[in-house]
Amino acid sequence: MVVDYAARGLKVNNPAVPGCCAEVAHPSVLITCRRRADDGGRKWFFTSWGEALAPVDEVDDAAMFVVGYLVRQSQQAHLERARCLPT
Repeated sequence: MVVDYAARGLKVNNPAVPGCCAEVAHPSVLITCRRRADDGGRKWFFTSWGEALAPVDEVDDAAMFVVGYLVRQSQQAHLERARCLPT
């Protein structure tokens, strides 16, 4: 996994795995931090598509989600490529 600080958050990508298309070279996720209204305004980590990961004091849980997501994306990409192979 490669982690880069970006202006809008923390970008994590998996360069060992090809992405889904020409525009996405590798699976990645942008992690941001903001307050979660339905949790009393506590700060949480979120994905770029708005999914709540974990409260900021539970970094390990957020990291496990990110790793799981990027690994799952790589497994899905392998399955999709296998379906495209001629039989």
